[in-house]
Amino acid sequence: ASIGWVTSINQRAAASQERINEFLKTEPAIKNTSEAEVAPFREIRFEKMSFRYKPNLPDVLSDINFTLKRGETLGIIGKTGSGKSTLLQLIVRQLDPSSGNIQYNDEALAAINLTEYRKQLSVVPQDVFLFSDTIKNNIAFGALNFDTVTQEEIVEAAKNAHVLHNIEAFPDKFDTILGERGVNLSGGQKQRVSIARALIRKPQILLLDDCLSAVDTETEEIILRNLKKLNQENQTTSVIVSHRISSLRNADYILVLEDGKILEEGKPADLLAQNSHYRELYDKQLIEESDLNILED
Repeated sequence: ASIGWVTSINQRAAASQERINEFLKTEPAIKNTSEAEVAPFREIRFEKMSFRYKPNLPDVLSDINFTLKRGETLGIIGKTGSGKSTLLQLIVRQLDPSSGNIQYNDEALAAINLTEYRKQLSVVPQDVFLFSDTIKNNIAFGALNFDTVTQEEIVEAAKNAHVLHNIEAFPDKFDTILGERGVNLSGGQKQRVSIARALIRKPQILLLDDCLSAVDTETEEIILRNLKKLNQENQTTSVIVSHRISSLRNADYILVLEDGKILEEGKPADLLAQNSHYRELYDKQLIEESDLNILED
């Protein structure tokens, strides 16, 4: 019986190793083509950019044109499947355009040093991933200088993500060990720890992919206020993707996506002044929040 059990274990291990080797040998589609230094970020420009996942599939994004400049906050809103997250993946260069161009300053994004470019970015994804480690190490993981990051930097990042008070309420504070994927934190706490991890990097470009969905509106307002302050102090550029209009309140410019195309774009005040789709969303969500407040009272 023991020999059979050991044989079974060996066969399963061999099958698992085969799958791991297949993964390790896979060549990435996106490759670094330059070793040159990357100039400080001034702007990213999308020019008649379209993207499809395979040649025989329809465009996920079509004829996208906009410019994002240093220090600005861009808000992106749209229904599920409108192409919001794909647009962020193109900015990070996890994907390359099927047609058109993405320019970084005055160079093609695909031509610059990918490793150095990504050092300028911090991304907070929709699906937050936390390690089975201390809260301190989960936040410090986002820093470029993980080995030398200070406790003061970790505390400051947690404060700006409005999660410091939650961490200090734990008996072990920053030394609290998180369960797998942060199972002992609430959804909102996980999102805020992930935001702290992004902020400790002190990025030139901060990308938030619908990562405030699990926090209440009061907490959201505090975080957005802190982010606006950091933007002004460090000339950080932010891209905020959200289903909620309230998350975009500090945006300088708004893109409204629908079916992979820019349905509307402009400054929030200008869009609200028009009979726009953005205005319809704004009014609808305002009524929903009002009804919710009445129910809570």
